[in-house]
Amino acid sequence: MLSLVSEVEKDWGSKTGEIKRAEVIKQIYNKYPNLSAIAGQDEVLAQIDVMIDNALEDMRGILEGVEV
Repeated sequence: MLSLVSEVEKDWGSKTGEIKRAEVIKQIYNKYPNLSAIAGQDEVLAQIDVMIDNALEDMRGILEGVEV
């Protein structure tokens, strides 16, 4: 997840949160197509959102530790 989030952050930049979220979700469903067969897609998307938020926190923590 961290890799996906980092990649879309790099590709799309700031002020594009919904686009980046959609891109991460698209890539997850492409990699794991069976997810679309799960009943309760709202719950699946909610869990993906939690994982995206956690990856963003991890990424920010990593970047804060990098000296430029």
